[in-house]
Amino acid sequence: MNAVATVIFNGWKTEKNDGSKAGDQTVKLTKSKLKQIIKETIKEAGMPSSVVKHKQALADMSDEEFATQYGTKSEEQLRQMAWSHGYGKMSPHYWNRVKRASKKGTEQE
Repeated sequence: MNAVATVIFNGWKTEKNDGSKAGDQTVKLTKSKLKQIIKETIKEAGMPSSVVKHKQALADMSDEEFATQYGTKSEEQLRQMAWSHGYGKMSPHYWNRVKRASKKGTEQE
């Protein structure tokens, strides 16, 4: 095995033959295995951290704040943005927020 990386799994303790505790477990990986693990981890995570941060920032906004900032976008653009944020294919999530905000605005007048 041509090891290119050593990974330490903190907190995993192994038993030595004499019953005493060994240090943290280490695993040597090949470059291809390391790439495979990274791909699987990214696939499971789903979204880049920048997208997750943007999605969280939008979730923290009220509907009115959201509509002020994104109300000029078309329905299709808002649906694509919701889709890219993991709400399902062409989800109306953000479009509904803009409509709710405009409905509240007309009710208050």
